[in-house]
Amino acid sequence: MNRQRYITVPLDKEAMHLYDMGEENIKDSLQWILTEKEFGILNDSSFFEKINNISDVLIDDYESEIIQGENLERAYEVVCLLCDVISNDTNEKLRVYIKTAIDRNTLIAFDF
Repeated sequence: MNRQRYITVPLDKEAMHLYDMGEENIKDSLQWILTEKEFGILNDSSFFEKINNISDVLIDDYESEIIQGENLERAYEVVCLLCDVISNDTNEKLRVYIKTAIDRNTLIAFDF
């Protein structure tokens, strides 16, 4: 049985509030259910390790973490630096998610 790992970006403050309250399937949010392959690509590229180090979080299996504020900019820089390591589709999607969180002044959540 495959685990479900979610990456979520609330699109506004109300969606952030709903996320904070534990709501699932929030209408005004981007939600990505990572495949095992996508998770493996991100994990093998050291993306999670690098984000953990710069953001003082622990993105790992059986953990839930959020990145917001200036750490979003740092996360965006990391994903751009790893563009040669992370497959194009996964890298592009991750960049879009982080950039959306930056542009909308919200957050990106990793629920693994």
